[in-house]
Amino acid sequence: MQEKLIKFIDFVFEQIGGKFGSESSFRDQSYYYEKKFKTKITQDEIQYLEEKFFYDLFDPIGNVGLFKLSTLAQDIIDNYGSYSNYLKNQNQEISNYKEIKELERKNLELDIENKEYQKTIRDQESKIRKLDLRLKRFEFIQKWWWLIGIILIAIGWILSFL
Repeated sequence: MQEKLIKFIDFVFEQIGGKFGSESSFRDQSYYYEKKFKTKITQDEIQYLEEKFFYDLFDPIGNVGLFKLSTLAQDIIDNYGSYSNYLKNQNQEISNYKEIKELERKNLELDIENKEYQKTIRDQESKIRKLDLRLKRFEFIQKWWWLIGIILIAIGWILSFL
């Protein structure tokens, strides 16, 4: 039903779109639509259309069921040519917006992962530095153990005389 009504709105725009300020009614337009496309617009569809789209796209004139195009409808005609093109553009903008938000979310997740990775790298570097210091101490003792042993023996020998 939505596609049919969008096609009908396009038809209405086409019929009175070029004549800004022209008055018409959905019932008149449904009659012309039926003649052109051999498809009947039911009373329920007209009522749905009036409830769903009427106040956004059309300005009512009095209580007699007449309308003229609203400024939004005129902008749609001027910028997009038809209501279906307008809806396609809106859907494209929505999908672009969703894609941008998804990319921002992924970027944020990657930033968080990057920070955690950087923290892990800093922690590992700190551990490596500590182990390197221990290794240097151990290498010093390993390299000079004999000299340290001789010095300790000499100190012990000197202390034994005191």
